[in-house]
Amino acid sequence: MNLEIVQISKDSLYDLALVFAIVFLVAMGLYLAKVTIKLVLEKIQITNESKLFFFQKFFQRINIWLFIAVGFFVASRMVEVKKELETLFFVIVVVLLGYHAIYFLNYVLSEALIKTLSRDNDDYSDFQEDKTVVRFISVVFRSLMWGLLVIIILQNIGYNVSALLGGLGIVGLAVAFAVQNILEDIFSFLSIYFDKPFRVGDFITINQDSGTIQKIGIKTTRIKTLEGQELIVSNKELTSIRINNYKRMDERRVQFQIGVEYSTSNSKLKQVNKIIEGIFDELKIAYLDRVHFKEFGDFALIFEVVYYVKSPDYKVYMDVQQKINFEIKERFEKEQIEMAFPTQKIILQK
Repeated sequence: MNLEIVQISKDSLYDLALVFAIVFLVAMGLYLAKVTIKLVLEKIQITNESKLFFFQKFFQRINIWLFIAVGFFVASRMVEVKKELETLFFVIVVVLLGYHAIYFLNYVLSEALIKTLSRDNDDYSDFQEDKTVVRFISVVFRSLMWGLLVIIILQNIGYNVSALLGGLGIVGLAVAFAVQNILEDIFSFLSIYFDKPFRVGDFITINQDSGTIQKIGIKTTRIKTLEGQELIVSNKELTSIRINNYKRMDERRVQFQIGVEYSTSNSKLKQVNKIIEGIFDELKIAYLDRVHFKEFGDFALIFEVVYYVKSPDYKVYMDVQQKINFEIKERFEKEQIEMAFPTQKIILQK
């Protein structure tokens, strides 16, 4: 359909009035069409699995600015205006259309990433990490798209884009060197996210510190230590050190030693193994791996005990160890087996 060109160039105010009148009529017409379609969609029962669900969600987000952009585009084809106004209309149209195009692509990308990353993920903390990654990718994507849009606008209004890109390249290198540590933390965050050496809620040990992961951020990870304070560690450091993750344990292996006096007879020494085995026969949360008369120590005869707790929880382990200690003390006293402690024998000669 050919649109008639209205030749109006002498009166700028009249030109502007005509342009805005066309913009108003086009925008109102599109808005009324949106209201009509919205009423139709509301009468249709659309579920999350429906093919129309995505269209409905996006359609609800379309605002009047898109209709205004279309109105300016139509006005620029119907009215012949000065070069400056034509350039201004071009910029307005490209910016408004670009805004909705970027929003649409970003919405599609975000929804696809959320569904892909969270497909087999029922854990709430992991879902929060997924949302953090999606937000980060979304910010990067929008920044790149807006940068591309600005370049397109500048190129079409006559600026030397090649020189601008060259200058931006130099500035980009300078900025990259300035924020090198921040970028390393960001890439470390992505490494932590995809490799998942730990998650929110895991109990870990790093160097001399132990605690529970509270939050995994883009730059730092926050850990609540056993003492109660919040430990903030950079993601770069977390990807370059050894980490013990106790949450991944199915069972906890425990090893401890018992020392009895050298004066203990062989018959009583042989009873130690049976006493230890008897204690573990009554425990449901733990099981014995081995118990041995290991060595002759400096002050005692050393027995070594190794057992497993059927829980990674530290408190459960300490409860089990306490019960074992009480039982050993009680049964040793009953059998008159004396535990050793460091002693010295001093011989005086005249």
